[in-house]
Amino acid sequence: MAHDFASEEDLLDRLTAQPHDLVFLVGSAVTAPGRSGEPGVPRVDGVIDQIRRVYTRPDALERFEKALAAEPQQRYQAAFRHLQRTRGQDLANAIIRRCVLQARVPSRQFPQVHSDIAEGAADLCRGLEHDVEGWHLPPAVKALGRLLAGTPAAARPIVLTSNFDPLVTVSVHRAGGRAFTTALHSDGGFAAIDGQGTLVVHFHGDWFRSDTLHTPAQLGQDRPRLAASLAQLLGARTLVVLGYGGWDDIFTRSLIQVIRGELAAIDVLWAFYGADEAALQRDNAGLLANLAPGIDRARVMLYKGIDAHAFLPRLADAIGSTVLAPLPVVPVVPVVPVVVPVATPVAGDSHTAAPAVATQELGAAGDSILGVVAGDSGARPLAPGLLDSTQSGGPKNPFQKAGALPPGSPTYVLRAADGALAAALAESPLIVLRGEFSIGKSSLLLRSDRYWTRGSEAAHCRLDLMDMRIDDVNLFYDEFFAAIGDCYGETFQGWREISTAIERRPLLLTLDEFSGLTPEVAQRFVPALHRLGTRHGDQLRVVVTARDAFEAVLASFQLNNPNLGEWHTVEIAPFRDAELATLLGLLPPRSRAAAMGQIEAVRRLSGMGPKPAQCLCFNLFKDELSGRSDAELAARCGRKDSYR
Repeated sequence: MAHDFASEEDLLDRLTAQPHDLVFLVGSAVTAPGRSGEPGVPRVDGVIDQIRRVYTRPDALERFEKALAAEPQQRYQAAFRHLQRTRGQDLANAIIRRCVLQARVPSRQFPQVHSDIAEGAADLCRGLEHDVEGWHLPPAVKALGRLLAGTPAAARPIVLTSNFDPLVTVSVHRAGGRAFTTALHSDGGFAAIDGQGTLVVHFHGDWFRSDTLHTPAQLGQDRPRLAASLAQLLGARTLVVLGYGGWDDIFTRSLIQVIRGELAAIDVLWAFYGADEAALQRDNAGLLANLAPGIDRARVMLYKGIDAHAFLPRLADAIGSTVLAPLPVVPVVPVVPVVVPVATPVAGDSHTAAPAVATQELGAAGDSILGVVAGDSGARPLAPGLLDSTQSGGPKNPFQKAGALPPGSPTYVLRAADGALAAALAESPLIVLRGEFSIGKSSLLLRSDRYWTRGSEAAHCRLDLMDMRIDDVNLFYDEFFAAIGDCYGETFQGWREISTAIERRPLLLTLDEFSGLTPEVAQRFVPALHRLGTRHGDQLRVVVTARDAFEAVLASFQLNNPNLGEWHTVEIAPFRDAELATLLGLLPPRSRAAAMGQIEAVRRLSGMGPKPAQCLCFNLFKDELSGRSDAELAARCGRKDSYR
């Protein structure tokens, strides 16, 4: 039976008419290079060539070529099956890392492009993934990231992918959005995985977080929990399939199970690259036969001639004004990388696969959380009408000209440093928040308890060293021990009592203006604090702020022990464009329009600094409520005194 294929214009019309509640399923064509010669994750032939290089002996290479020739229609699977048989799964994972690294380009953080990474170097891989400027993004994935970054957080955007590479996540972050990933290399669902931003589900595994799946034996195993997750997801969303070949793999089998079992009233929009309907029918006969029950019920629609690199930019442009409009604020619960077991070991089976990894990454480098603000208990939405200039009675100005933004401030914009702090708190007992004056160090410091997974159970001692007797070491210690004791409801007089208390209950200690210590105090206090951190790594977190590099701070204290520099530094940078736009988006409508209309002046005069931007917003908010004209609001954006 011949099937009808709709056109690119039909698909564009469908998606622009229903831009919300979409789930994208993307394959290698979306993240592969758009043009020959560009950096990028190689296609099938490039991956096979990487495997071929493993076999340096002529006889071994000959056996590899024979394995490929025996299965001309499944050369990719045949190549990996031979590799696993002769070299093992670890080398298969290494091949994927090498292929993914071909999408890297030099960046300020990593000027040298890595061609290979050893097994177990997860921190390096994570660092590269967070270095969003160090990846080449083809047009399709760049447009997809822009689309997802602007999707309302309440819509909980989801991308399902057979790819191992992180380019979708990187693209979302680079576009000013937020994304987190889960990697499934055995049966597992994703319905219960919670986080903020776009969830990217790697159902064949991840480039460094899990094993990677390639062979028919791996790809064909039953996945009942995945099928259940799909049924739940597709019952409420429209699935858009782009650049995915519909292999006989775990995902396609699960999807077909959902379609044939009529487990959900689904809508699937399947886009094919080719435009020749006869060729599409012939080359995809097995897939179309499996999809037939859904096609017959008009629950699966087929589209032809869809080049993802051309279509996705069109789609992003067409619905961007709808999707990227200012959004209502939604709750956010900061999370850090976690490992969630999703495979239940079979009794008596000593070869059970390792659990899948669910990684929730908050605030990877370069990301912002559009429209999200932290509140006193988790996060809360802006009060209705708070930013409505027509509200009677005159609302309180939510913007702030000076001082740290307290927890609950509706105009606090989450930035890359929020995510970096959350990640640091997951692993490091001693942390430095470093940045220039008025960059937001103190505001971020106030949110440390929210970003540490043990923050809710910990005693939290907040100290501003500018309020303490830093001129006298004995008086300083009296104040310090008393403050820690107060947090535990006890009286402390020394480090031993603090150490004992930490073993009973975790401690979060935050110290603002750390570099303000005098050398006399620092020379006794800093080594003791360092020892406490090394002894109680799981139970203690110390977070301090400093303007200069920590090595320079230690030098100013006349401390030259290199071990004392073993602190994790979180750099706090100026606003990115998306973060500045988030803050301006909280303005009343006329002020927002004025600021966005003068955006180049705003960028220049604010220096992309949070404090000058807050000052401008404070003044614009006040001016609009007092009835200033649109021209006066626009003029306000061009005056230097508006940023003070």
